[in-house]
Amino acid sequence: MGPRLASHSNLEVFAMYLIGFLIAGLAVGYLAGRVTIGDGYGIFWDMVVGAVGALVGGLALTLFYGTDSTGFFIAFLVAVIAAGVLVAVLHVVANRENLRIARP
Repeated sequence: MGPRLASHSNLEVFAMYLIGFLIAGLAVGYLAGRVTIGDGYGIFWDMVVGAVGALVGGLALTLFYGTDSTGFFIAFLVAVIAAGVLVAVLHVVANRENLRIARP
């Protein structure tokens, strides 16, 4: 018999996707927090919210498209977009709350 190729279970592939979404979400959360206007909730929470947005967006698309290469690319793209949008929305909400408190 020839050399045996390593096979990965769906669970291992799915775990790699989760790690990828998490890392992308942290990075996008940080960047979105720096780009958007206002302080939001701080760097740490921007990164946490980015990671949550990426996980939710990426997992939702992974469930629809599966774990093939095209599905991963689309899910990763949606994860990045979801993370950025969620951080931006929370910055708007935080700034609105700050404006209410600052008004006499």
